[in-house]
Amino acid sequence: MNRKYAELFELAPVGYFVLDTQGRISEVNQKAADLLGLERSALLQHHFVRYVIPDLQDTFRNFLLDLTHTEGATATLELQLFKKNGPIFYADLSGKRFIQSTSSTEQFLIAATDVTRHPSATDTLNELTSTIIAELNHPLGVMTNYVYGCMMRIEKGDIPLISLLHPLQEMNRQLHRAEEIILRMKNFHCKNTMHLEASSLDVLVEDVFAALTAELNDFPVDLHYRPLVKRNQFLLDKNHVKHILLNLTRNAIEAMKDAHTIQPKLIIEVNQPQKKVVEFSIVDNGPGFPPENIHQLFDLNFTTKPYGVGVGLAVSRAMVESHGGKLSVELNPTQGACFKFTIPLTSSPA
Repeated sequence: MNRKYAELFELAPVGYFVLDTQGRISEVNQKAADLLGLERSALLQHHFVRYVIPDLQDTFRNFLLDLTHTEGATATLELQLFKKNGPIFYADLSGKRFIQSTSSTEQFLIAATDVTRHPSATDTLNELTSTIIAELNHPLGVMTNYVYGCMMRIEKGDIPLISLLHPLQEMNRQLHRAEEIILRMKNFHCKNTMHLEASSLDVLVEDVFAALTAELNDFPVDLHYRPLVKRNQFLLDKNHVKHILLNLTRNAIEAMKDAHTIQPKLIIEVNQPQKKVVEFSIVDNGPGFPPENIHQLFDLNFTTKPYGVGVGLAVSRAMVESHGGKLSVELNPTQGACFKFTIPLTSSPA
């Protein structure tokens, strides 16, 4: 490759891969390495097909075969590629066979462009709306049941008013919960409205468990909390963090319930990997999820049983990232899944 074309190769706004006849990468520009989230040296001599999702690997091999039998022609293909530590993305490939002038060997030049549709404001609003609806369904459903119960008892007549006190208290509690959900989502939707305050992580998790216990009813789950050894208070937006924990724990419980998990168990564990970072882990013993979906779980509009149905994983990730943290997921070695998120701390009160 002469100097002129080498500079064009390096500075091109698209990813360029040069492959040998076996599909191994012999040359790659920086843009292409960035697309796959790897160092250029890590890509050399590896087969390009290893970065293609399994279902489309044969499609890519046929693509190269077509290029081999088509002299001088350019072919195009759209498929999905893996990115290290990132989501699967759609790539538009344009390929052409050529003869290397210095060695007279046959090679393929592949130009790759990320054509993934990035979330728009409408997508985010739709996801936010879906999350609010899903979260409000439970308190509204509970209130409706209590209302009908009270109406039926009143219609029968001759009941002591004191017997209505408990259902009225429960309706009032669920009403406050609905108001809290709306307020949390409103605060999240408005930028720069995080309210940092000294918060006890123990109290925060206790509140989450209390909310979950009130919802479990016919599906009891064994709830466990593994706190920090040193139980300090931290400056954070406790309502945001509580909302994230509720989303992820409800997700896990829904997955275990759908899978009829025997002796369902859920653990919230808190660690402090760095002085000004806290890490929450939500561990369950449910069905887990297909490994090929791990890169898509947090994508807008992606849903799959048993995880990610109607409870806003994408919104949870957005809320974590609004704090400067990171949300990730991994399969447990034995059974179930583990969602982890970090929250950087502005400071740690004494």
